[in-house]
Amino acid sequence: MDPWNPPEHAILDYTLNHHFGQGLRWGDQPDVLPPGWSLGQVSGVASHSDGEVYVYQRGRRADPLLVFDRGGNFLRSWGRDRTAMPHSVRLDPNGDLWLIDSLRHAIDVYSRAGVLRRTIGIPGDRGTDEQRFNEPTDVAFGLDGVAYVSDGYGNSRVVMVTLEGRYLGTWGRPGTAPGEFNTPHSVAVAPDGLVYVADRENGRIQVFHPDGTHADTWTHLGLTQGITITATGECWVVTGRLRSIVTQPSVIGWRLLRLELPAGRVTGAIEGTGHMIERSAWGDLFLAGLEGTVFQWTPPG
Repeated sequence: MDPWNPPEHAILDYTLNHHFGQGLRWGDQPDVLPPGWSLGQVSGVASHSDGEVYVYQRGRRADPLLVFDRGGNFLRSWGRDRTAMPHSVRLDPNGDLWLIDSLRHAIDVYSRAGVLRRTIGIPGDRGTDEQRFNEPTDVAFGLDGVAYVSDGYGNSRVVMVTLEGRYLGTWGRPGTAPGEFNTPHSVAVAPDGLVYVADRENGRIQVFHPDGTHADTWTHLGLTQGITITATGECWVVTGRLRSIVTQPSVIGWRLLRLELPAGRVTGAIEGTGHMIERSAWGDLFLAGLEGTVFQWTPPG
């Protein structure tokens, strides 16, 4: 199926909620956030099965990490004075939150209550060795306790660490060949252990075995920003159609796409845009919007 001209039956009947609360923008209302607070660019969003939604944002008029319930009510927040450039937030198998800070070159791991567990990487110190990142972008978790970090803007690689942050290995380098990257921007792991990396500026998604061996490349989806895969293997991406990778690396349209694994066949489409995408346990889709909002898509029924 052509992602950019899907047949009518493939256009999903989801309801878009711009507000997720009251007012003009999700989370940006005086009756939701503390007085004087407002969101900047929202770069990451995650959710827990109990209904909590975690929003990672870049504005200086609120804490970087904000927690809401599924109805958009503000619950708690933290992280000010520790953050340079929020990029992505993910929940690990232990229920801890990994906050990927690209310009701090580090990942802070917190409990859901906001207690700092550990920091992975050396804050403020970029590099290519076993202890340092260079503008990391995202993280995903395998079934064997391995975390896969897309490292990212400065380094064109995927770094494997344990949940405690111990270095396990890496793969990738700059380029266009299989196993090479130009901005690995997002990463997800399927239930069978395959690792999917949004190789954004190369206009493709690359698929790897858990040890980093290249398995497949998808080139039919355009410039993929974010990718997420549920525990049942439901895959969603937010992606844009490229004009030209070489001469005009820009987009002319955006889509949320539901994909069938492992081939990446498009099974559904929604017109929409975002930076990172989350599919919640209760079925809603959440998109982190750099416009300063969170888009919430609710399935029919």
